[in-house]
Amino acid sequence: MLELAAKAYGIGPVIGFEDGQLVIGPIRQRRYWGPLNQDGDAARLAAKLNMDVSFRGEGDERVVQVNDTIMFVNSDLACGNEMKAYREAVVSVAAEIGRLL
Repeated sequence: MLELAAKAYGIGPVIGFEDGQLVIGPIRQRRYWGPLNQDGDAARLAAKLNMDVSFRGEGDERVVQVNDTIMFVNSDLACGNEMKAYREAVVSVAAEIGRLL
């Protein structure tokens, strides 16, 4: 999923995977990219892909809405972890965009 999100974001080459993050090359200038566990990486991904991300509902019916049409129901929202739910929704949508490229 991260590799497809990276494709949509337009970064690479992907040279590996470490600690839940992609390692982006070239090898002498490698860096880590982890929108599933880094709020900033997820926010930059959402901005680059022009995503409109919002939260709707209350309690167990709380959802993350992306671009008015794609909704993700996530149990992390019910537990109060909105940023994790945000990151997962952004990466999921980006991966789908990358898959279509």
